[in-house]
Amino acid sequence: MHFTAAACVCLVALSLAPVQERPKPSAPTLAQSQVLDSVQGAWRLRKIEDKNLRTQGRQETGYFVVSGSHAAIEIHIGYTLVNGTLGEPEFQSGIYAASVDSERKLVLGTLIGMRTDRAVKAIAEPVGQSRKFGVEVAGAMLTLRRDDGAVFQFDRLQDKSGKSDFYGRPVGEKPADGK
Repeated sequence: MHFTAAACVCLVALSLAPVQERPKPSAPTLAQSQVLDSVQGAWRLRKIEDKNLRTQGRQETGYFVVSGSHAAIEIHIGYTLVNGTLGEPEFQSGIYAASVDSERKLVLGTLIGMRTDRAVKAIAEPVGQSRKFGVEVAGAMLTLRRDDGAVFQFDRLQDKSGKSDFYGRPVGEKPADGK
């Protein structure tokens, strides 16, 4: 009985405590917005340059999708050994909060993600872990440069289907009844 009464007193005390709101992040500058706008869309991995990855027999594929202030990354790396057998694969996948810092670097903060270690064991990435990338967009090619020297090159995926509404009609085309 005393425990229940004490629990009720604690709940009442907590409910009367002032709510602490998180400070809102400042609005991005025009330059920061331009960086984030330039990477919007879907990108296919062209190549990775990373001194920590073997190059012999390496195959890589992956995608980088940015929509608004969120990004998704999926990268698969496999190796074919000299004798033709498959080596240990590497994998990274995740959803990230995307922002641009004051140095105009793309900052990806982990919301949920995982990768494999050298023993090909899946490891969850810590929520909030940040990665920073320098960004270069030249036409339909995106280059992301990490501070450790790793470079990721992507090609923009083009939307060849055209824009359509919910019913599959091209945007701008009026229905047959003219309404």
